[in-house]
Amino acid sequence: MPKHAVLMMVQLPPPAHGAAITNQRLASSRRIRDEFDLNVLPVQLARSIDDTNRFALSKIIRLSGHVVRLLFALAFRPPGVVLYTLPSTGYAFLGGIVLLGLVKGLGFPHILQMRCRGIRRTAERSALHRALCRWAFSKAWVILLSPHVFDDVSEFVRDEQVYYLPDALPDPCREIRLPDRPARRIPHILFLSHLFETKGPLVLLSALEILKRRGVPFRATFVGEPGDIALQVFRERIDALGLSEEVRYVGPAYGARKAEFMLDADIFAFPTFYPQEVFPGVLLEAMAYSLPLVTTGEAAIPEIVDEGSSGYMVAARDAGALADALEKLARNPDLRQRLGRAARARFLARFQFDRCESCLAEILRDVLLRAATAPVERTTLNQAGGISITRHKADT
Repeated sequence: MPKHAVLMMVQLPPPAHGAAITNQRLASSRRIRDEFDLNVLPVQLARSIDDTNRFALSKIIRLSGHVVRLLFALAFRPPGVVLYTLPSTGYAFLGGIVLLGLVKGLGFPHILQMRCRGIRRTAERSALHRALCRWAFSKAWVILLSPHVFDDVSEFVRDEQVYYLPDALPDPCREIRLPDRPARRIPHILFLSHLFETKGPLVLLSALEILKRRGVPFRATFVGEPGDIALQVFRERIDALGLSEEVRYVGPAYGARKAEFMLDADIFAFPTFYPQEVFPGVLLEAMAYSLPLVTTGEAAIPEIVDEGSSGYMVAARDAGALADALEKLARNPDLRQRLGRAARARFLARFQFDRCESCLAEILRDVLLRAATAPVERTTLNQAGGISITRHKADT
């Protein structure tokens, strides 16, 4: 029996951020490829974190290349459904609209997978942006990471269009036995993310200064690529707060080196208020390493963290509340152990990658079935380069 053809249009690394890494895992999934004739079209306008949401002529050139490759993919391997991770803001959104226009104009059933928030803010920019958002989600199925972020698209999307698919990752500790962390006199607090202000590293520094004034012993490590916070500014803030003996910044870490930091830590702190944050994969990773979490309640984080059981959520930008939660864990080794074990159990039950693969395959099957139920006209490209009108089924 021939496989159903699926075209996956996704952002892949570089730059290496959570959404791109998850896209790469799904695009390489043996489980998905065994069931579907999967054609992956990488869509990358930015080549680095600094390049994100900036206008550049090079992005126009890359977008033109994507248009040509998309036309060839639709002509020579016409898919039964297109799965597209539509950007939600900035120039990337407008570039995404261009590519989506080809898919819609040629009548291919399509799923928009939303990995970032921002559609509501984009729609508020102008009447034109609102019209583009409405057009983008019309006659589309939509995959959201959580019901917690439905409000971002609720103006343009009906409940019956939506599927929910939480992110997940392979268990990084599958091959090792995680020992209980010792009841250290000085607990180790870990922050791991790009050094963007909205990821919360400066708020965390302020909270650590409060801990020091309260006489709470700790050490803290900041791991990650430089972002919009200059390294000199970050180091000067550490010195100004009197934290040079307790806090260190070690730069980016990947693979085995990142695992060493996770295994050596006692508490994972991630006080994000990043406006496009939805489902931070770094929290899942920390849970897999049996780390109790201290984070915020932004976006879909309440679906990740079981408040009081696997970690604590505090108000964004509230250094005092963050310090309170960190102090509670820093002063109580047994509590750290209990919440850490609960965090790993929650990861194993809900956020392993094989579950994500199976759920995506189920969504693709369901959309293909729904797309085969109502006949409509579709304009298609034939392999000779001409255009023809055919009948296919779609019900949205």
